[in-house]
Amino acid sequence: MPEQTSRAGRLAVRLAPFLAAVLTFLAFLPALRAGFVRWDDPWHFLTNPHYRGFSWANLRWMFTSFEMGNYQPLAWLTLAVDYKLWGLDPHGYHLTSVLIHCVNAGLLCGVCSSLLDRRLLNGEPAESDAAGVAPFLGALLWSLHPLRVESVAWVTERRDVVSAFFFLLSVLAYLRWAREERRPWLWASAGFTFLSLLSKSMAVTMPVLLIILDLYPLRRGWRLKEKAPFWVLAAVFLVVAYASQSTAKSAIPLSLIGIPERLGHAAYGLVFYLGKTLWPSGLCAMYEWRLPIDPFAPRFLISGMPDEPIAEQVAGLDPHIAANTEQAITLAGQQLQLAGNLPVAVLALQTA
Repeated sequence: MPEQTSRAGRLAVRLAPFLAAVLTFLAFLPALRAGFVRWDDPWHFLTNPHYRGFSWANLRWMFTSFEMGNYQPLAWLTLAVDYKLWGLDPHGYHLTSVLIHCVNAGLLCGVCSSLLDRRLLNGEPAESDAAGVAPFLGALLWSLHPLRVESVAWVTERRDVVSAFFFLLSVLAYLRWAREERRPWLWASAGFTFLSLLSKSMAVTMPVLLIILDLYPLRRGWRLKEKAPFWVLAAVFLVVAYASQSTAKSAIPLSLIGIPERLGHAAYGLVFYLGKTLWPSGLCAMYEWRLPIDPFAPRFLISGMPDEPIAEQVAGLDPHIAANTEQAITLAGQQLQLAGNLPVAVLALQTA
């Protein structure tokens, strides 16, 4: 009987990523009937000739453009493939996004399985069946969550699914490095992080996530030196993100919204999106500022108490840099929640 249970557990681990991908595809089938969203999609695709092909002029534009405040050359490359395959038929674009998201569901399942395996290597007991079921449930919790709909069913947000693909590959490679400590796996992880950043700059949170994983569940301690390539990449792409946002002139002037209001709103944003994760109601593609902002309102005070030391530092910054502080904090926090909380939630499932 134990041997049969072990075989069943191994089979569950092997099938879980495939099943997660299949169920994700079935859940997002309605997206294949959708058209372009009459918001950013017409600007990006219907009137934009620059992504339509792989000529040197096209490639130069993809790798140098800050189109609407974003630097995403790899996302543009996938969209160029779509144009070659489907022309301007939106259904093909949606199919590509859904397929990438399905692969991501399988990858996340693999990440969670690797984390559980690492716990077994550390001598912690775990049921073999749970080693397959918990990653499967964790992957579905993420891939089928209503918050994923915007990234998958809105073609403009292709950068989200492409960035997540390389982000998850980076984590998988890092887990192999943590297990075997063979240097190529560390460089592979850094390489995938670079590709993720070329899709969307929010992957700058990778070094923080790796430190969290080192502390638990990997229990490797504070190994900061090996994170140097990740910190360098994060620093470079923070500059790129600032440049792209500045080009789009998307920052609200400090004369309209001051530093205390920005920091309070940024801290509240972290709590807000965590709440939307736990209770996804009233979702919207854009949550606009509600002016005027009272930084002493209870929701901002409770969320923003840790920001007081930050405010003292930000107050001395150049106004243009300070104007982007709120956005940087919020975006980084969202990505860290996405990348960091889910594997931990899966580990909690395993011990429940």
